Amino acid sequence: MTDSASPLLRLEDLSVAFDGRPAAVDGVSLRIDPGEVVGLVGRSGSGKTLTALSILGLLPRGAKITGGSIRYRGSELVGADDGTLRGIRGAEIGLVFQDPLSALHPALPVEHQVVEGLAWTQGRSPKRARTEARSLLDRVHAPDPETWGPRLPHEWSGGMRQRALLAMAMARDPALLIVDEPTTALDVTLQAQILSDLEELRSRRDLSILLITHDLGVVAELAHRVVVMDRGRIVETAEIEEIFDSPRAGATRFLLEGRLPASGASGDVADAGGPTRNAGGGTTPAAPLLDVRELTVRIGDVPVVESVDLRLPRGGTLALVGESGCGKSTIARALVGLEDGASGHVLLGGHDVLAAPPQRLRSIRRSIQLVWQDPFASLNPRRRIGWAVERPLRIHRLAGGVEARRRALELLDRVRLPRSYARRYPHELSGGERQRVAIARALSVEPDLLILDEPFSALDAALRRGLLKLLGELREDLGFACLLVSHDLSLVRAAAERVAVVYLGRIVEEGRIGAVFSSPRHPYTAALLSAVPVDHPRDRGKRRRIILEGDVPSPASRPSGCEFRTRCHKTRPECSTRLPPLDAPGPTSDPHSFRCFFPVQGR
Repeated sequence: MTDSASPLLRLEDLSVAFDGRPAAVDGVSLRIDPGEVVGLVGRSGSGKTLTALSILGLLPRGAKITGGSIRYRGSELVGADDGTLRGIRGAEIGLVFQDPLSALHPALPVEHQVVEGLAWTQGRSPKRARTEARSLLDRVHAPDPETWGPRLPHEWSGGMRQRALLAMAMARDPALLIVDEPTTALDVTLQAQILSDLEELRSRRDLSILLITHDLGVVAELAHRVVVMDRGRIVETAEIEEIFDSPRAGATRFLLEGRLPASGASGDVADAGGPTRNAGGGTTPAAPLLDVRELTVRIGDVPVVESVDLRLPRGGTLALVGESGCGKSTIARALVGLEDGASGHVLLGGHDVLAAPPQRLRSIRRSIQLVWQDPFASLNPRRRIGWAVERPLRIHRLAGGVEARRRALELLDRVRLPRSYARRYPHELSGGERQRVAIARALSVEPDLLILDEPFSALDAALRRGLLKLLGELREDLGFACLLVSHDLSLVRAAAERVAVVYLGRIVEEGRIGAVFSSPRHPYTAALLSAVPVDHPRDRGKRRRIILEGDVPSPASRPSGCEFRTRCHKTRPECSTRLPPLDAPGPTSDPHSFRCFFPVQGR
């Protein structure tokens, strides 16, 4: 073992290039000391992941190290033979990939994939390896390994799969863990749990961590030192607080300015389409554009959404928030008539979406458009971008031929994409550019309501902020209303006027953003807000964090009474007897309502 003053890992002047192309990683130098967490940050495509893969000799086809040195415990890894690298992988350096679903074998039970590494490398018997695999899953707080271990990856939630990868990476007790975007697309409670698990592993095992992320909130929670990459180069390296207090590089300032502060000014602005003056000088509420009453969605005999009421005025913005699996996207799909098991009333401009016959529903859908979470999956990979934007115009017979092409080009202008992109295919665009195409396509039919289902979950902070600003400008210009489905509470704070918090298919709290975020009354809302990453590393430990254990229960086995009581830190015996009503605390013209017998005291 090297002296404790020596770095555990040192990269010096590392360069990586693809055949015939300029260097994608260009002269990168960094070090990681024993027990240290180093955040490797940068915009998407800056070379972070390629740098990490080069350490373990896992570069993609066509990429190769063209110069520099990688030394682990003083031993050179550049040019090392396969046997040496196999001895390093897992045993000395563990790796957690960004996408846990694609990193896990879809046809093997999760515990077998943990067992495989243990049995193959250390000669465990199958029974002993299975026992140790379940112990590892338990150590990273995977729920009930005895029950879930034998199940397939698609049956696990995103947070559970991330824990499975963490267990696999820690199976051989490595000294260094490389974690690539561990919280991408996870809701705030799962993100808080994963970060808590990483910090616990680091402190208990004196583990070193290379944390790759574009989210500076994650870095603020965990890292000791930060290395900033841009266009394949290191542009700044500093201690964590120095990066936040005195960023020197333009790329660092860009990332910091792109953040949506968790505790900054809220989007608590006047509702568009609010009360209007009548002839007698009084006020009357404007008729809502969207009026949802007693919406229930069943899958078979199981209600996954129950008795949801929502109101959204013309030009207004409402956010649906909650953990993954709480029913947000199901509600959004029901609003456009895409859930066969939906009942109740969804009134859009006075027309009931759920009661409309097929021909009428097609006409209604022109007024309500949905932007999906994954723009790549929602675009036809074999059709050009221009065709995708023109398609709704042709379907609704609003334009065709030359006129449809002209309007499609104007829409690309509106979402700030070059007109030349009309000739490109989806794979030729970045994630942020594809999302702009999806927005242009949705706006082509001039809808009254735009539903955005986790539109920015996989984008870096700068892209999120840019798209958020664009949407605000488009909404002001075109006057459409927005329903934003998101688990990103910082995004919701900046984008919406009102918020509805969803748990197990029910609304548990609803009100104006400023009221709900500053004084949450439901314990679930308080837990969500407490899990948002800190704005600055010096705030670590100052906030009382409420870690929600486990996942949202299955709708098929709802707890009796209050459905949140099995995870609530304020639960009492009365909570198991009946469901709390959704009540407002006293008379008010703008209620902040919540469903709880023992609410959090207002701050």
